[in-house]
Amino acid sequence: MTAMYRARLDRLAAALAERRLDCAIISPGPDLRYLVGYDAVPLERLTALVVPAAGPVWMLVPELETAAALASPVGVLDLPVVAWREGEDAFAHLAKRLPDCRRYVVDGRMWADKLLKLMVAMPNATAGSASEVIASLRMRKTDAEVAALQRAATAID
Repeated sequence: MTAMYRARLDRLAAALAERRLDCAIISPGPDLRYLVGYDAVPLERLTALVVPAAGPVWMLVPELETAAALASPVGVLDLPVVAWREGEDAFAHLAKRLPDCRRYVVDGRMWADKLLKLMVAMPNATAGSASEVIASLRMRKTDAEVAALQRAATAID
């Protein structure tokens, strides 16, 4: 399972580099589950998986959600989990860790107010949609994914 998630993250990083994007910022939802297996609850507090085109993948989570993130496959993947505390500006915290990010994409499930706050925190960067990038990854199935789909189809039949 760990190898599958690492491969997905590597493929996303390569797709970002190919499109000359600096990073993807993924919030709770189906793309986060697909990429790292973390079924995070979408809250008003910022949780974000950061996948740079070059460099280490990491997560920003509210301090209260750290244990849940580490109990998911994120912990097995040994991704750095950066916690922010109540009262801190999570968006400024994220922006501070991405000083060279000029072009980033976010998943389609990121709430508008979070994207707007991110845009304020990163005024010299351009935001876009990660939907096309991630959809192109999800279309290409690995042998294990094809086998799982075949098992599901057989079970349904």
